Amino acid sequence: MGEELADADILKLSALCDELVEGSISAARHAELEQWLAADEAARRHYVRVLGLSASLHEYAGEFESEEGGAAIVEFSKSGEMFRWPWKARLSLAAALVASLFLGAMLVREEGGRDQSRSVAETDGVNSEVRGQDDGVAVLTRASGLEWADGATQYRLGDRIPVGEVQIASGTVQIEFYSGATVILEGPASLDIRSANEAFCHYGKVRGNVPPQAIGFTVKTPEYDLVDLGTEFGISVDKNGSSEVHVFEGKVELRGVGGDAKTTMGLAAGEAMRLKGSATGALIGMDPALFPESSLLDDVDGARAESRFQKWKAFSNELKNDPSLVAYYTFEPERSWDRVLHNQGQGDAPGLNGAIVGAKWTGGRWPGKKALDFKSPADRVRLILPGEFKALTYGAWVRIDGLDRLWVSLLLTDDWKTGSPHWQLERTGEMILGVRGRGDDHNFYSKKEIGFKDLGRWMFLATVFDPDKLEVRHLIDGRQVSWESIVELDKRLPLKFGAMEMGNYNPPGATGSKNVRNFNGRIDEFMLFDRALSVEELKEIFQVGRPDAVAQKKYDEKELNF
Repeated sequence: MGEELADADILKLSALCDELVEGSISAARHAELEQWLAADEAARRHYVRVLGLSASLHEYAGEFESEEGGAAIVEFSKSGEMFRWPWKARLSLAAALVASLFLGAMLVREEGGRDQSRSVAETDGVNSEVRGQDDGVAVLTRASGLEWADGATQYRLGDRIPVGEVQIASGTVQIEFYSGATVILEGPASLDIRSANEAFCHYGKVRGNVPPQAIGFTVKTPEYDLVDLGTEFGISVDKNGSSEVHVFEGKVELRGVGGDAKTTMGLAAGEAMRLKGSATGALIGMDPALFPESSLLDDVDGARAESRFQKWKAFSNELKNDPSLVAYYTFEPERSWDRVLHNQGQGDAPGLNGAIVGAKWTGGRWPGKKALDFKSPADRVRLILPGEFKALTYGAWVRIDGLDRLWVSLLLTDDWKTGSPHWQLERTGEMILGVRGRGDDHNFYSKKEIGFKDLGRWMFLATVFDPDKLEVRHLIDGRQVSWESIVELDKRLPLKFGAMEMGNYNPPGATGSKNVRNFNGRIDEFMLFDRALSVEELKEIFQVGRPDAVAQKKYDEKELNF
């Protein structure tokens, strides 16, 4: 490795350090960390920064205490033997290691005669997407009867749209540009988005609304440029080259009319013009009815949302009767101030009626649907599930507003004992199912599928623990994104929950400061089955629960080869 760590290396090293601090690092990853530190000076500096300057050494040692409270367990991969070191000895060792590495790094810096410090932006341990870099210049906010053109890039509601072409075969979409301008595009249409303040209409109908903040917003056509001066307008461009401009409010300028770049014509409210080829154009009657209106989208959106909401309710009522559905939460409170999350599944344990702490009721996937909003590190739902389980399927409709913790809780048991399962996210965008084995930990990771582009949109997350097929499957929006063998884990190992939390983590006996894993976002449906659901069953749950009817991105439906 070079003198400075790349973003990907910073992310990976930070994850290793955090696993070390948490006490969840495996023998293989511990050896990887040791080899990295021995070979790379930049890695050692980052290690010192994370362990020596950012964390309390006392808390660091405490994370390694055993459940008995007196010693920490360290496994050496070569011999397979287990050793117990007193936590005070580990504290001394950690302090000595951090001090020596820090001193060594400082000496190297002084001898080298150059400043090796790095900016916060370079060393925050996350990649550019997690830091919040956004390549979008607009966002898709509404749609009606939408069908994407063949081969076109497809977007979901709430997706950020980067520079590039938006092509629709039919239907209507509303696109809001970061400049503040809004356009409604009616298909068939092709709109080339060039910046937050400019687009090129190849063909189709465009209705634009430009507030004062976006004056100067420009829509180009093959024959002229329309520059908006704070107005509402409509443009219709045919594939044969003819076009019309209608001004509903305010003024626009048409530049380059007749093929002369210096020619500028003005149109005011109530005026319209038809242009073709090099002709300068002819005034015609202005007609707003030729162009899609926002009110039409309002009516269609409301009707579609209500229809999907009612279909989901009917499906949900049937799902409640599944005997394998141990815990099921629809997030429909009896009262606006209700602090109990009622279980509607088949499990009859009193502790499955969750105690809501901190989290507030808010809107869910559809108008009228409720959800819990998790924001503060105090927000959580306390649950107790007794018994032992062989197979499991987790499912949740979530709206992630931020991946701002190293680990983000979906459902975590308080204890981390043999058979304890932990379902969570990592801030790199991976789903994780962790299972405590009889002698070691097993973390089953998905691919890095959840990113900055997904923040603020509703997603259906699911994870299946299937001991009969010896596999763990992760799914997003009904699509299997990863598969991993569980051969190394004893398939006879019973899974046990006990006390647990949705959206947070409460390790037993922790009274002082502790690592935070709170979920940042909304949840409006959560399910836990004591069997392994098939991909087809989870795909059906997703299709019925989808909050909108916009065509989703086309994914490869073929079985993944691992």
